Amino acid sequence: VECEESGNQAIAISSNGTAANFLWSAWNGSSWTTPATQALGNDFENGVLKRDQGTDNMALCYIDEDDDIGVVRWNGSSWVAFVELNTSGNSQDGRPIDCEFETTPSGRDGYIMAVYSDTTNGRYRVWSGASWSAEASVSTVEDSWTVQARRTGDGKILTLFFDDTNQRYDFSYWNGTSWSARQVLETSPSVTSAPFGEPFMMAPKIYKPSSGNIVSTAINYADGYGPYWDKVS
Repeated sequence: VECEESGNQAIAISSNGTAANFLWSAWNGSSWTTPATQALGNDFENGVLKRDQGTDNMALCYIDEDDDIGVVRWNGSSWVAFVELNTSGNSQDGRPIDCEFETTPSGRDGYIMAVYSDTTNGRYRVWSGASWSAEASVSTVEDSWTVQARRTGDGKILTLFFDDTNQRYDFSYWNGTSWSARQVLETSPSVTSAPFGEPFMMAPKIYKPSSGNIVSTAINYADGYGPYWDKVS
C-alpha cells in the first residue's frame, strides 16, 4: 500500500490467486473502491510499491510466477501496462527487485531506477519518462535473493543485496550517474538456508523539499498575551 503525493488516495495491491494479474483498490479517506484487476504476464508473487516526489506517480516493481522481473506504472489515475525487464529473476520465493524514483541530478527528477537480480548478477534498468534503458550490471554484485533500495535526502539510491550464493550482504549506491564499487557489509548472515526472508532494513533520511511552511496555532495580535512568534530550530 502507498499514498499518493497529493494525499487524495492510497493504493493497495495484492495477489489474486493464480490469475495473471493483481488486485488493487483505492482509499479516498472514507471508503475503498471495488477491487479491480490489472494484467501481468503471470500471477503476482512479490513486489514493492513506490511513489514519486512531487507527483502522484507510482511504480509497482515485482516478480511473478515465471520468475519474470517487471514494473507497472501508476500515473495518478490508472495503471500503465506492465513491462518485463528480465525473464530470469533470482527466485519468486524471494524479492529480488526494488525500485525508487530519482530526484537528482537536474533532468532526472521522476526517473524510475529499477534494481534487481537475475540468476547471475545484480542488474538495473531506468525509466526516463519515455522508455527503459538497456540492462546493465550493478558494480560486481552477484545474484541475490533479496534486493532493497532506499532514496536518501541527497538523492542517492542506496541498495542492499542478500547474495545467498556467497552468503553475504552487499551494498552499492547510485549517484545519478553510476553505481559505487560493491562493498561487502557482512559475510556471516543471520540466515543461511531457505526460506531466507529479508534479514535487513534501511531507513535513510527522507527527501527534503527545498521550501515549505511552518504552521502554528492562530496568533491574536490584539490581546498582547500571545501565543507569539519566538525561535525555531
